[in-house]
Amino acid sequence: MATAVSSTPGGSGRALGRSAAFSPLSPTRLSRLQEKEELQQLNDRLAAYIDRVRALEADKATLQLRLAEQEEGSSRELGNLRLRYETELADARKALDCIAIERATLQVELGKLGEEHRQLNSKKEADLNVAQAHIRDLDAQLNSKEADLATALSGKRSLEGDLQELKDQVVTLALEDSKKNLHGEILKRVDLENQMKTLQEQMTFQKRLHEDELKETKRFHESRIAEIESGRQREFESKLSDALQGLRKEHEEQIQEYKDDLERTFSAKMENAQLSAAKNSDFANAAREELMETKMRVDTLTSQLNHYQSQNGPVPFKPECRKRKMMTARRCDFCRMSI
Repeated sequence: MATAVSSTPGGSGRALGRSAAFSPLSPTRLSRLQEKEELQQLNDRLAAYIDRVRALEADKATLQLRLAEQEEGSSRELGNLRLRYETELADARKALDCIAIERATLQVELGKLGEEHRQLNSKKEADLNVAQAHIRDLDAQLNSKEADLATALSGKRSLEGDLQELKDQVVTLALEDSKKNLHGEILKRVDLENQMKTLQEQMTFQKRLHEDELKETKRFHESRIAEIESGRQREFESKLSDALQGLRKEHEEQIQEYKDDLERTFSAKMENAQLSAAKNSDFANAAREELMETKMRVDTLTSQLNHYQSQNGPVPFKPECRKRKMMTARRCDFCRMSI
């Protein structure tokens, strides 16, 4: 507004200068015109001032309204902030109280733990001292046990040497026993071979005896065949056949008994050979083979004897009682010799 007022006189001077230049007026008229011009300018300035004031008042009202709104919003935000701050402050106080309580509790627990730690340290130190003393005792016992172990190992080696010597002695004694058993088996085998030879000789003698008896009986009955009646001849032949069958049956039973005795003897020999095989298998196998060969020889001789007996069947004529008794006695003697 000061700028507007200061600028107005300059403008009026220029206007008066122009009007003075164009029209020659009197000074009174000029003063009136100047006053009028000044009044007009003042009115314009007043109107402009009024408009300016109104505009400023409108702006002021707008600003006041805006300020009131802002103050209201600020007060509302400030209230919210104050409420939030007070709430957070209360929470912080509560948290601080809880922290203080926890700190006090932790300090109490820390004191307890420190006391327990000191007690445990003292206890552990005492236990450590006891354990170290026990370890020293165990070391001493270990040294003693190691010495005992060395002594025991030395005794063990000595006993192992003695055991090896005893094993060698056992092997030597077993070998000697096996040799003795083998020698006994060989003697028994020789004895059996001698018995077999004796049996063969007896069988040969018996064979010749049977042949002689058959020849003598044949000659005797050939000389008497013409004198015997046909009916009585059949009767005597039947009786002779029955007598010969009885003798053959008795002789077969005796031969079977002798065979059973031989088999039992061979079984005993086989058992002895099996027992000796546990000590020396090679010698036992040889003895077993020899016993089997001996048994085969006996079986062969027995079959030959049966064959000879089958050849000496019933004859188609009747011998005399004296010849029949003589044959029976000879067969019994042979059976007793065989047994």
